[in-house]
Parts: sequence; C-alpha cells; structure tokens
Amino acid sequence: MKSCQIEEEDMHPTTQPGFITVVVKVSCNIFTNVTSIKIDPQIPFNLFCNLVKEMIFSSIDQKQADTNFEYIKQNQVIEEKEIKSLLELGFTNQDVLEIKFKLRGG
Repeated sequence: MKSCQIEEEDMHPTTQPGFITVVVKVSCNIFTNVTSIKIDPQIPFNLFCNLVKEMIFSSIDQKQADTNFEYIKQNQVIEEKEIKSLLELGFTNQDVLEIKFKLRGG
C-alpha cells in the first residue's frame, strides 16, 4: 500500500487569502496517515468528505473499504452528509479532523 501525501500547494496556492489548513488524520485497521489540506472554509462538509475519500481511494482499492466512515472533530462526530460549511461547523486553521474506517478482510 502506498501512502498518499498531499501538500497544501498541490490543492491551492499558499498565497490564497481566506483559506484554512485542516489536518486530516485517516485511520483504519492497518494504517494511519496524517495530511494537511489548505481549503476554502466555505466548502460544504459533504463535498470536503468526497475530496478526502478521493485521496484515500487513490491509495487503496475502494472495494476493500467498509462503507462506514466516521468523521470526528474534537470528540464530536460529524455526519458525512452534513451540508453546513467547514466554517459553519467551527473549523479554524490547523483543526484536526479524524476519519476512521475499516478495510474488509483486515
């Protein structure tokens, strides 16, 4: 399994005003990966989840993943279908979002 690391500059220029960096900690039964993503805090949470899942599935076969992803910010679970923006959910620069899931057969 390869590790997926996205640098902030890959998604948006560092000079982009109004963007925040979200630290995403992805954990499953066989690996943990921490990535920083610079993003517009106005993005709806469900779209942000889709972007993060695309990153995850660039490293693993999507068929291996359980469909239940758990998104946790400061011990609070956020539903993947949440349409509020990161800003509305209280995300600020350098906040950590933990994402937990399991791989089948692992």
